Amino acid sequence: MTKYLIRDKEGKLYTVTEGSLTEVEGDLTAALFKEHGADEIPSSEVLITLVNPTVYCWKDEGTPRLKATVTASPAPQVVYSQNVDMSDRTIIGIESVAIDSDAHTLFAVSVDDGKTWWNYVSDTWVQLTENTSGQTREDIEAISTSAWADFAITGMIRFRFVLATPENYVTEIRINYLNTSAGEPTEKILQSLTVKTPPNKQIYVLGEAFDLTGISVVATYDTGLLASVTNGCKFSIEDGQILTTAGIQSVIVSYTESGITVTAEFTIDVKNS
Repeated sequence: MTKYLIRDKEGKLYTVTEGSLTEVEGDLTAALFKEHGADEIPSSEVLITLVNPTVYCWKDEGTPRLKATVTASPAPQVVYSQNVDMSDRTIIGIESVAIDSDAHTLFAVSVDDGKTWWNYVSDTWVQLTENTSGQTREDIEAISTSAWADFAITGMIRFRFVLATPENYVTEIRINYLNTSAGEPTEKILQSLTVKTPPNKQIYVLGEAFDLTGISVVATYDTGLLASVTNGCKFSIEDGQILTTAGIQSVIVSYTESGITVTAEFTIDVKNS
């Protein structure tokens, strides 16, 4: 007589009844095998439903021998590209992205050196929360030049892709840039400034310190190029400054480049208490 039982990652014991798992209780003894053990070694269809299963075999005579053919696939592999520098003055944007891959590999894009990852969904850039989520090659290649212009404004770009099955592959990710004429540098002229994202904190109580955390400021040039210039800006209320005046207040943001200064503003509300 040969009988089989299965234990999962959590330590629960199972037998197989009519092709389905049935939980059994008790110590792993000969009596338990005789009463509840399956007559045949569990199939892969049954085992794949458990996490890290262990198969136990019991024989009333002799030494049990197990023979199994195992086919396994690796866990999904998340691969990151190098950070691509787009700060060269001849590059004024991204025209398109072309990818050589299978149709099912999932991709995501970052413009902050991998701190956050994004996809373009329903005409909107959406931040991803899972490191194995993304969209297909077809979706990435369909992103328009104008959509790239709204997003790729930091002077860098990086890609992430997920190889979930042995059939997934990526051999090339090609960025097609928009360049100045004949590749010759041109002196871009600063035109305007925009507070793309205001600070996280906009409501204060008298005596609190002003906090610029989360602000994002973008400059626009005559070439159409957008660039993140947050770190080069000056603010009429400095980061960390104690707020001593109540009411709605305008914070003036200024940025200077090549002798040209542009400004933008946002408001904060300082309450008495």
